[in-house]
Parts: sequence; structure tokens; C-alpha cells
Amino acid sequence: DEAEAQNPVPIVVVKLDQASQEANVAPGQSGVVTFTGSCEVRSLGVERVAVSLSAAAGGWATAVSPSSMVFQGNGEQSFTLSIRAPPFTSFSVSQTVEVTGTWVGAGVMSGKVQPANARVDVKQYFKMSIECSKPYIQVNPGDSVPFEIKVWNEGNTKDTFKFDILNLKDLTQAGFSVQLSRNKVEVEEKGYGRITITVNTPKNWEIWENEINVVQIQIESEGAQGMGTKLVDTYPVYTWEHGMYIPGFGVAGGLLTMVLALLGAVVLRRRRF
Repeated sequence: DEAEAQNPVPIVVVKLDQASQEANVAPGQSGVVTFTGSCEVRSLGVERVAVSLSAAAGGWATAVSPSSMVFQGNGEQSFTLSIRAPPFTSFSVSQTVEVTGTWVGAGVMSGKVQPANARVDVKQYFKMSIECSKPYIQVNPGDSVPFEIKVWNEGNTKDTFKFDILNLKDLTQAGFSVQLSRNKVEVEEKGYGRITITVNTPKNWEIWENEINVVQIQIESEGAQGMGTKLVDTYPVYTWEHGMYIPGFGVAGGLLTMVLALLGAVVLRRRRF
């Protein structure tokens, strides 16, 4: 304080009340965080000091309110600092925000404000989408058909997705068998993973079959689960059994039918003679 008494130049200092905050950049969220702070002026005999504040955060949008303050001698005033993180920013990104400024005293003296810093982190969010290029396939009874399923990680951090067949019990009782190439897939943010689901239709005597069956696939985010939230989706794929199946002949059952039809025609012709 003795040094201050010998120095007539005002001292202007800004402080932020929080050291860090998290920005929510998930779809539908603003990505805005707000800090509170204060600007203190020790005018040391100068009657009037005008202060202008600004902020920078590595290219992210910032706003200080109020950005201009006037002090009549010593005093302290509060302000707010808002930072907007861009939508969908990666969880791995953080940004330092710095509040700086200038001051003018007594119309002739001027100087820089002692700055303040804080950190803005990005909050994790989890999102996914599922697709299948051929979710509806026509098959013969007794056939095996693969469905390739893609899961897109639309969150902002790496995630692991679990796959399950919701109606497996019903399908098994109906004579189907369903196999997953794997039941989990780890996917980087903004990337995709794939699995193959193989459906084997029943191998029973079928003179003629014309039936649509659905396989209900469930996909769940382990990342969301680990954060105490739930991200689950279902995706249906369909088989249309159309045709016949005779054990021992497989898809050649149709040929057997043709042979039987020809034999019947020969017998009928013989009877005419």
C-alpha cells in the first residue's frame, strides 16, 4: 500500500468468480456458458476512471456485459462474461477465455487492465443413428440371409454400442435361428461401425409359404449408460418367405415339383392311349 501511495497511476484489476465451466453443445442446446466477474479500480487520487473490457476464447463467440464502466475514484463493479461453444464440438476440446481491457483516467492517463482467465470445457453427449441398405429381403423357406447393420456415432466422444435381438425367443419358437457377427462395436465420434445379422428361415416341409417376419434389433449406448443416462433405439428388418421348402432338396424343391408335374403329365398321356 505504501508503494501505491507513491504511485499516482490507477490500478485496474478484473476477476472471474469461477475457474471453469462446461458447455453443452448437444443438438438443440445453445452451447453458452456464463461467468460472473468483477472489475476493481484503485484510482489513487484520480477522480474519474473509464474502463473498457473485452474477451477472447480462441475464436469462440464472447460477450462482456457491461463492457464499459465509469468509476468515480476507488470502487468495484460486477460484469458477466458469456462464451458460446460451437455446436457439436468434440468432448476432447477445451478453450481458455481471457478478459482484458484498457482504462483512461483524468483524460490524460491510460493503461491496460490486469487480465483474468478461465477455462471452458465441453460436456459429453451421446447420439446415434442406425441404417441398413436392405432391411427387407425376399427369401425361400430354408434359406439363410445376412443383414448388414450400420450404427453411426453422432455424439461428441467415442462410444460402444451393444446389439440384442428383442424377439429372439419368438423367432426361435417359430423355427428361425438368428446370429450376430458380434454383439458390441466401438465407434469413434462421427464414425460408424457395422455388424452382420444372419437370419436362417425354418427348414420345415412347406408346400407353399408366403409370410413376412420381423427381426427386432435393439441398440444401446454404453457411453450414455456409464454417465447415468439411457440411449436405446430399435431397428426392424424383415424377411419375406415366398416359395416352398422340401427337406433334402433345399432351394431345388421347385425343381422337384416340376419333375413331379412332368411325371403327372406323362401318366395322364399314357392313360389317354
